[in-house]
Amino acid sequence: MKGRGGAVLKQRDRSMTRTAPDGPLRTAQTCQQGGDVKGFKGRGAHRAVSEAWHEVDSIHAAMAQLVQEAKDLARDVAERVLDLAVHRRSGTQQQSLRWRVPGSGGKHIGLDQVEPLLALCSQHVRQRYIWLTERARGLNEQEKRARSQLRRARSGRDTAQR
Repeated sequence: MKGRGGAVLKQRDRSMTRTAPDGPLRTAQTCQQGGDVKGFKGRGAHRAVSEAWHEVDSIHAAMAQLVQEAKDLARDVAERVLDLAVHRRSGTQQQSLRWRVPGSGGKHIGLDQVEPLLALCSQHVRQRYIWLTERARGLNEQEKRARSQLRRARSGRDTAQR
């Protein structure tokens, strides 16, 4: 390998020896011997986005599982008062859990409006619906936080790529 001024550079044991045609000039160590250069290629932001998407996906899976539990409850008892459904926004892929009143044409009701509808149910069914409501409320909050984290990770990636 030729260096500046016609000097020949030889690579030995991760160091560069510079020799002139009439003998050695000096020995210099390379800057980052064995250093990890992949850390400097901008992949950290991509990883943050990937992890944020994984978190959002796991919350969506938990939402689907909770909807299935609500369907199982409705199937097991004769007192079917409400149906739990996943509401999806197509533009943002945002999801939230909402209760629907059966026979109302898919009308959603707020999670805070559930308890008055359960007044006529047995104690066991009422407790189960309240537990499902609290769990749905928690998953909705987790989804909001995860989606916010995803937006921050995306903006960090966009900034890093500029």
